[in-house]
Amino acid sequence: MRFSFIVNPVSRSGLKVFREFSKILEEHGYQYEYFITERRGHARELVREIKGNVVLVAGGDGTLNEVVNGVIENNIDILIAPIFGGTGCDVARSLNVKRNPKERVLEILKGEIKEVHPVLLKTSEGFRYFVGVSDVGFGAEVAYRFNGLRRFGRFGYAIGVLNTLYELKPIFVEMEVGEINYKGYTILIAFANSPYFGGGMKISPNSNITGDTRVIVVEYVPKWKFVYYFPRVYSGKHINLREVKEFEAEKLKVLTEGIPVECEGEFAGYTPAHYEVRRDITIKFL
Repeated sequence: MRFSFIVNPVSRSGLKVFREFSKILEEHGYQYEYFITERRGHARELVREIKGNVVLVAGGDGTLNEVVNGVIENNIDILIAPIFGGTGCDVARSLNVKRNPKERVLEILKGEIKEVHPVLLKTSEGFRYFVGVSDVGFGAEVAYRFNGLRRFGRFGYAIGVLNTLYELKPIFVEMEVGEINYKGYTILIAFANSPYFGGGMKISPNSNITGDTRVIVVEYVPKWKFVYYFPRVYSGKHINLREVKEFEAEKLKVLTEGIPVECEGEFAGYTPAHYEVRRDITIKFL
């Protein structure tokens, strides 16, 4: 194996985990190259310079998303190895990878590949691919506010949630979920290629990153009820609530205009939004 690192120094633990993992690789006799991101979108460009066949991503879901897009756009045959180096790391969590650096390196060296089909997302900002979760509405508002609070980590995300909750209002949405037409007042719509988002919230417990995709719709509820039931999202038990609808679908069109969209922790534009699982593309993860 030939190793490359893409390191986001701004993420919560990017530099720290890079130092830990690089030291362990050296102890196993492996050499490596590394690239440091300098701005948003830079990881997407750096992928073209990689000489290794395994790239370890020392950053959060946003950095990993850039790497995935760079790999797809440049048709690069490479294995992607996420490590817990950011605030959320929900893709790593969904892939069920080891958190401990020594155990994670051994897991990577074992070489068991997980194949994932990405989702193509089109919004007012253009298009991008993702492998985890994107949502329309509440989560996107939180992500937008969190951009200015990232230095506070999970505490900053909690502040974003509270600020968004204070202004919570029902959003009337018209959309096509697969072959189903849906109209109604909602708080959040999630296109979930994997179970987790928002730093460990199990928004779609029946999704599987290597297979089953779901669309989760959280219909409008009063603020007090939202606060009361909110903790259930961490265990996935919210899925049994009457106001939560689950659809098996690989396509989604949100037709209503002007609603914010979030993709793997990053603000991704506004609706109308079009989602589609791309079964013709395969991303290989370790």
